[in-house]
Amino acid sequence: METLKILTCSIIDSKYGAFDESHVYKPEDVNEILEAARLRGIRVVPEFDLPGHSKSWNLGQPGLLTECRDFLGDGTSIFGPVDPTKESNFEFLAEFFSEIFQRFPDPQVHLGADEVELSNCW
Repeated sequence: METLKILTCSIIDSKYGAFDESHVYKPEDVNEILEAARLRGIRVVPEFDLPGHSKSWNLGQPGLLTECRDFLGDGTSIFGPVDPTKESNFEFLAEFFSEIFQRFPDPQVHLGADEVELSNCW
């Protein structure tokens, strides 16, 4: 009997970002994980829970998220998922995933795509 050895590595699973720098994957950490997995015949599939767990991304990529508005159309301090109305967001994500596919040898990426909070914006 064959077994599949797959590690789904949740790269971002936070709406608020890391607690501190010690909770952030550095390129060296990823390389170490990938090499250890390769030696053991384990596939590493990165997971980026988009668009639901992307709120922390707005800090490094302003304008990425949907700015929620109240019933009068005024902006609020609440942000929703990645804003699909901005072409610049698709360009950013294309560049981002290009880098991911260069770093991770597996052709698969898990997007999660659950827990998308829409009631605040749409």
